[in-house]
Amino acid sequence: MTDTISLAAMVDRLAQRVCVCIGLDPQMVRDKISRYLGDISPEERLTLLQIADTELFSMPPWERFVESLLVHETYFFRHPDQLLYLRDRVLADYLAERPRQKTLLLWCAGASTGEDAYTFAFLASEVLAQAGLDPYGFELLATDLSEACLNQAGTGQFQLQPGFGSFRTIPEFAQHHFHGLSVPGASEWVVPDPTRRRVRVERHNLLDPPPILSVDILICRNTLIYFTTEARQRVLQAMSHALIPGGVLILGPADDASCVAGLELWGANAPFIFRKVEN
Repeated sequence: MTDTISLAAMVDRLAQRVCVCIGLDPQMVRDKISRYLGDISPEERLTLLQIADTELFSMPPWERFVESLLVHETYFFRHPDQLLYLRDRVLADYLAERPRQKTLLLWCAGASTGEDAYTFAFLASEVLAQAGLDPYGFELLATDLSEACLNQAGTGQFQLQPGFGSFRTIPEFAQHHFHGLSVPGASEWVVPDPTRRRVRVERHNLLDPPPILSVDILICRNTLIYFTTEARQRVLQAMSHALIPGGVLILGPADDASCVAGLELWGANAPFIFRKVEN
């Protein structure tokens, strides 16, 4: 009977359902699941199991449970060496090869609270301007599984806090994007309206079909490391499908897309930047 299942068995069952539902590696979420179950009542545990068994994953108890498993660690201009390579070599070359009048389409997957999405919005605007194009001639879709994170990302408002906050390591080459960051007494910083208006947020499960196609630049950094090998392969194949021929995929340091047919490193020394091979 369900009410006689041990806590360990519940953890295992829920971890497997989470893997099937959103792709997270069961080994990486078991401790979180155990702590979550320890903080709720026996009745609430049984409700979670029943939801898992019936696959009613839109119910609030399951939504709260999944939210507790997600990792939201992010900050502006993370991995600056990769961003410099992207700005100075990849994007400049990419823009030179595409129709000048075409709107640049970007997708930031696993965007969390939006720092990475706005980082790439700033880069896109900068490179477009350097190419003599409209600096706001781009559209960026930021997706995540967390509704709470997307709500914050959509506002473009970020709290100023010491330590490991959103602005922990802004590189010198990017500081001109953050006017007003050091205003005495300020408690938050807001993305400038022209940039914020180019960013749209949408909830999306990476195991589902892509929410957008014909993407020029696709960013998914430090997200797939939490997925199983099978789920990661499935997501990368979907991302490859979402890109236009010649489109660019930007991953995190622990990610690898070389196993996916049709994707290749941008160059021999490209830092986790891939290109969709044109047929």
